[in-house]
This record gives sequence, structure tokens and C-alpha cells, in this order.
Amino acid sequence: MVILTVVAALAVGVVWKAGQFAREAERANHNAATASEQAQLARAATTRAEAELWNARLAEARASRIAGGPGARVKAAEVIASLSRQPGLSETQTLALRAEAIAHLALLDVEFPTNWTAQRPAHQPVWDAAYQRRVDSAGTNRLDIVATSSGKILQTLEAPPGLVRFEAAFSPDGTFLAVAFSVATPRVFVWRIKDGALVFSRRMSSFDRFFFAPDSRTLAVRTFSALELFSLTAPASDPRVFPGGRNACFSPDSQHVALISDTDAEVRALDTGAVRHRVRTPFAAGIVAWSPLGDRLAISGREGEIALWELPREHAAAPGPWRALEGHATTIIRLEFSRDGRLLLSYGWDGVSSFWEVQSGRRALAESRAMLECLSADGTQFTAIAGGGAVRSPAALLNRTGFRTVAQAARTPKFPFGVAFSRDGKFLATDHHDVVCLFDAASGRELARLAGRSPVFSPDGESLFACTERGVFRFEVAAAGAAAATNWLEGVEILHRDRVRHPLDRF
Repeated sequence: MVILTVVAALAVGVVWKAGQFAREAERANHNAATASEQAQLARAATTRAEAELWNARLAEARASRIAGGPGARVKAAEVIASLSRQPGLSETQTLALRAEAIAHLALLDVEFPTNWTAQRPAHQPVWDAAYQRRVDSAGTNRLDIVATSSGKILQTLEAPPGLVRFEAAFSPDGTFLAVAFSVATPRVFVWRIKDGALVFSRRMSSFDRFFFAPDSRTLAVRTFSALELFSLTAPASDPRVFPGGRNACFSPDSQHVALISDTDAEVRALDTGAVRHRVRTPFAAGIVAWSPLGDRLAISGREGEIALWELPREHAAAPGPWRALEGHATTIIRLEFSRDGRLLLSYGWDGVSSFWEVQSGRRALAESRAMLECLSADGTQFTAIAGGGAVRSPAALLNRTGFRTVAQAARTPKFPFGVAFSRDGKFLATDHHDVVCLFDAASGRELARLAGRSPVFSPDGESLFACTERGVFRFEVAAAGAAAATNWLEGVEILHRDRVRHPLDRF
């Protein structure tokens, strides 16, 4: 009986132990299943996080491309390149990358040099059309032609002693170098670079600027009263003179010249001087550029205007239409077409260099980091000027990499020469020498413009005074408070008709 009892107890213990092992195994299996499920959830979460991070990076590239900013287009392209290198991309991701890459194809950006060329005082470095050589000044009358890549001096040219270099330019084909010197009387020299021979020398009554014809056979010298054209194939011949005009440029075939005055643009034949086309400009014109395709002129104004004039196909045809390019805020001082005629480069006093698509009129780039000018022959390089003009170097135009999106700016007057606040601080008046602008100081909203300068508020802040050649004007500030803008001289009272150049002493 005792033995049976012990055996029964042992059997019960074994059964209990086996059950315990079974329960522990079941718990282990459950824990393993839970861990596996959690691992799957973790892997899924990681996959979602990686996908969200990938999408966030793509969104970052897209937002950078759309929003703009210095160099943002290049950075966006780098992000796209890094995303495309990741393994295991889904079809959706591949299509999204492809769409974003396509969005970059027709866009522009600028890559600036890392080493800038220092500019000696009053001696600007000048490059040839291919940016392979530049002119540097070793002394006031000595000119070094330097290899851009190595810095090696290729040739040295010297003018008579006592002259100071003012301006220099290579001919389009690189054959000639024209240099203007000035001390008392301006002098223009042209050297043939191949053998260093001086082929042209002329004293000028005055000097504004010079430029070559596209065929490099004619040098145009702009004086303060006329445009004088000198033949480099027959240097001893008398110049052809076109009186008047503010600015000029040659046609692509070097057979015509476009001249502009304040209100007129005309095209003349070089051989006879006959007027081929004439049209009245829609604004006070400043600079003109001729498309390499020969089909249009670009003309800029003094308050940021740019217009494209479609040239008539026949000499006797009516003037073609104008098309405006809106975006600059102030006077344009540089204007140049790319060599294929598809882009127009402009630079204004607003500190912005712009590339315009000629066909659509869209501004494809607005660059504020440096001033851009002088496109290379292949259209991929140009001169970039930074540091307030202290340094300049060739920069690269990066086609098919990106661009800076532009917010279209409404035209405003030139930079202010001074400001005046009303005594209560509610209003601000800016002096632009010939225009006074009245602003709401809190919101920055422009309330009115009036002709004049040297603005000053009355002590009670109710009147704004400005001086013009016609006299002193008073403008009632309260009349502009509720209006978005007021026409010049609207509601303005003439107080004094003498020629006044300073604000009233009593204020």
C-alpha cells in the first residue's frame, strides 16, 4: 500500500511537472509569436519611416526648386541625385523622381567661382569671348594679356607714358584689343594681338564707351554727342558719324546699327546712314541690344522697364509690336542676348541679374548674389562681379539644373537719397531726387507719389512739402490715408514758384 501511494504521488508529480512544462512552452510560443509580430510591426514602421523620410527629402527638393534662393536649384538637384541612388525604390518613387528631374530640365542656375580675380583700382580685368584670356594692367599705360587657366602672361602691350587705362575690350573674333586711355584728352588705341601692332589710334573730343561690330571690322566709339564708327580695315579713313542718340548696338550681320534716344528707336544702314525702321519707345529708353537672330531689339528704361521690339521683315513695313518684360524695379544698366537668341540677360540698380526667356517672356532666373554681364560665345559663361565691384571672375551658367523662382516686383523709383518721418511716426516719405513717395510706416503700404525732392512734414503731420524746379508743393497727407495710390500732383498746392532746391527753413 505504501509503495502504491508513493508511485501514485510520483505519477501525479510527473503529470503536474509535464503540465507546467507545457504551460511554459505555451507561454514561450506566445511570447515568440508576440515578438515576431512586434518585429514585423517594427519593420513596417521602419519602412514607413524610411518612405516618409524619402518623401520628405523629395518634398524638400521640390520646395527648394519652387521657392528659390541663392544656389537652391543646385542643392535641389543634389538631393534628387542622392534619392535616386537608394536601393529598392518603388515604382511610385521612381515616377516621382522622374517627374521632379523633368521639372529641372528647362531651368537655370548659376555656379560662382571659388577663387575671384581681384580688381586693381580703376583697372577692371576683361576677358575675351571664350574666357581663355584676360587683360590685366601692370601699370597705368601697360597692359598684360594673361591666360585665364594658368595666369601666365602671354603678351604685354604699352601705350605712350602718362596715360591711364579707362576701358578695354577684345574684338568678338579675338583679333584686336581696344583700349581707352584718359588723363586730360581721351585717346583710343587698337592693337592686333597676334603681332602686337598698333593699328588704330585716335584722340577723342569726349568718350562714353566703345564696342566692336560682330564681324570685328568696325569699332564704334560713343561720345557725349554722337556715335562715331571707325573701320579697322582702313584705319586712316574718316569715321561715319551718327549724331545724337543715347545708346547704340550693331545688327548681327554688322550691316545696320540701332540707335535710341529718350523717346525714339531707329535702325540705320551703316553704308548709307539711311533710316530703315523707326518707332517711338513706350518709355524713356536707356540701353538697346540686338538679338543674334536679327529679328528683335531689346530696349530698357529708367524705371525697370524692358520691352522687346519685333523688327519688321521689310524695310517699308510698319513697326512691329512691343512686348514688355516685367520684374525689375529700377534702372537697367546691362542688357545682352545669349548667342542663340533664346535668353536675354539684364542687370539693374535693384541689384538683380535676370535671365528672360525671349519666346515666352518668363523670367527664368533672378540672381542677387552678384552682377552678371558679358556672356561667352557658347552662352555657358559670363562675368560675375561681386564685393561692390572689387572682384570679378568667369561664372558658369548651369542649364538643366535649376533656377530661382521670382516674385514679380512692381516698379518703384530709384534708390532713396533720404527719408523723412512725420512727428507722430505714422508716415514716412522717401526722397528719390525727382520723386517723393509717401508710405504708411506701420504697414509699409505706399500711399502716394508726387514729383519733387527733399520731402519734409509739417509739425502737425498733416502736410507734406516737396521741392521741384517749379517751386515748393504741399500735399495733404490725410487725403492719401484711405487711398491705395494717388497720382502725381493730385491734390497738390503750389506754395512758391521760385526755383527752390532745399526744404523750407521754417520746418
